Amino acid sequence: MENFAVEVQAEMLKAIFLPFISTSHLIPVVDTARLFAMHGVDVTIITTPANATIFQTSIDRDSARGHSIRTRVVKFPLELW
Repeated sequence: MENFAVEVQAEMLKAIFLPFISTSHLIPVVDTARLFAMHGVDVTIITTPANATIFQTSIDRDSARGHSIRTRVVKFPLELW
């Protein structure tokens, strides 16, 4: 009787965080996103350039430690023309 090995590739859970623009909402949401990343979730935080400067150092440090976390910066307000 032959044994067949079945490879199962578990796809990493992905989460996108879009914190409200005010600082009072930003820090708790980023802390929550970091906790998700520390528990194996692939995390993306969408924010503005000004707000990214508040927490980017922490995100870079977590990423360097092997956590799957990144920031995507969107200019605000958007220029449509």
